[in-house]
Amino acid sequence: MLHWLIPYIQERGSISVYEYMELCLYHPEFGYYTTRNPLGGESDFLTAPETSQMFGEMIGVCLQDLWHRMGEPAVHLVEVGPGQGTLMQDLLRIVPQDFLGAMDLHLVDVSPVLMGEQQKRITHPNACWYKTLDEALKKCLGPTFIIANELYDALPIHQQVRTKDGWQERCVAVIDGALDFTPEGTTIKEHCPLAQTYMGLMSDHMAQYGGMALCIDYGYVGPAVGDTLQALRQHKFHDVLKDPGQADLTAHVDFGALMAAAKCVNVFGPVAQGRFLFELGIMLRAEGLKKNATFVQLQQIDRALHRLLDEGQMGELFKVMAITGEQTPMPAGFSSFLQECNTVHHM
Repeated sequence: MLHWLIPYIQERGSISVYEYMELCLYHPEFGYYTTRNPLGGESDFLTAPETSQMFGEMIGVCLQDLWHRMGEPAVHLVEVGPGQGTLMQDLLRIVPQDFLGAMDLHLVDVSPVLMGEQQKRITHPNACWYKTLDEALKKCLGPTFIIANELYDALPIHQQVRTKDGWQERCVAVIDGALDFTPEGTTIKEHCPLAQTYMGLMSDHMAQYGGMALCIDYGYVGPAVGDTLQALRQHKFHDVLKDPGQADLTAHVDFGALMAAAKCVNVFGPVAQGRFLFELGIMLRAEGLKKNATFVQLQQIDRALHRLLDEGQMGELFKVMAITGEQTPMPAGFSSFLQECNTVHHM
């Protein structure tokens, strides 16, 4: 992509960080997500569903429990950015038949490559695929469950950098034949307008039809100042401006901004992923899997638990947030959030 991107930027003088991310990730010919399977055998990163079947199974437990407490209605299930379809495959395997029979399935992805992988794994008879969330939600005229695992971190962001002349848009330019950031500065603020758009769509739908949107991502509760833009290639950190279109670009998610964008709904969390999975019973599930496991499989299960739950791994950095319709019960997995709210209330 570099041979194409440099003249593109030179013609314009510079492009914003937002446009740079958008081109690198989603360009129809050169984009990272649109032209490859980043989760395949030569993957660049590992998501929670690819770490262990237990992750998708626990999401299934959360949804099935809430569906039961909602009175077991007909329900629409939507996953945004399903990757290879691993999470949904594991979820559908573990939930009971009455829940399966009550749902139809909608999957949203921009990648034709990943859509092909999903269709190999997901065999639900009512599964449909869409390129936008808006298109999918127009088909969901009733209670809806939305799963968004590592969606928001892959959305393009704007960065502003503080200079002697005040805050300015951070851009990517061609300087001495190579890509570089401009203007110079070390104090940076980030903003993701698409994240607010997505959350607005989800919360409007929850407010009208009820159900839950479950968002799982790595990030912080803002506002905050700092540069979180990063690149990953072959499971290692990579220069953001090197090999554009060949490395995954992400930024930490501002859960505070997501909470602010969620209107007329109940908001639960964010809570640490480790605590969320623990409350849903992942340890019990692990013990069940271990009963018939080989020695190698036992080691694999323990490594997966460590990665998913440990504070130094995904357990603390990754957060889980749910929004529900006002009449929808609190989903399982958020009792620690409720305890924190009660503690603050009584202080």
